[in-house]
Amino acid sequence: MTACSPSAGTGGSGCPKAATFFWYIFDAHGENGPSIDARTAEITNLLKAWGSGDEAALARLTEHVYPELRRMARRYMKDQAQGNTLLATALVNEVYLRLVDVTNVEWQTRAQFFAIAAQMMRRILVDAARTRGSRRRGNTVQSESG
Repeated sequence: MTACSPSAGTGGSGCPKAATFFWYIFDAHGENGPSIDARTAEITNLLKAWGSGDEAALARLTEHVYPELRRMARRYMKDQAQGNTLLATALVNEVYLRLVDVTNVEWQTRAQFFAIAAQMMRRILVDAARTRGSRRRGNTVQSESG
């Protein structure tokens, strides 16, 4: 069995595209940038800096976590019922806005951040589904002032 690597190519060489994709993601010490451990440590450090009030850390953190948040959103969105008008980008943006407002969390790890983001995504999707169900039944939410 031959090992797949970026030099093996993605077509005609017996190395499937998915295998090459995963090789890039899981290459811990290759020429493809920092190792997974280094990226995880960097995200954790940025989370802690942001939690300490460093606004520049939030900007750098966003660059690192946005692609993963988009992947998470697409995974959640593929399981949604027809009629859902919420797009993955809108879901990520809503989660981002909610995360920026979080003030009472002491960020410890990258995993904690993504777990909270995933929970927020699920809540947003559940709320959207409830709203759609309410509209289908003819129920409208009355404002408290009216």
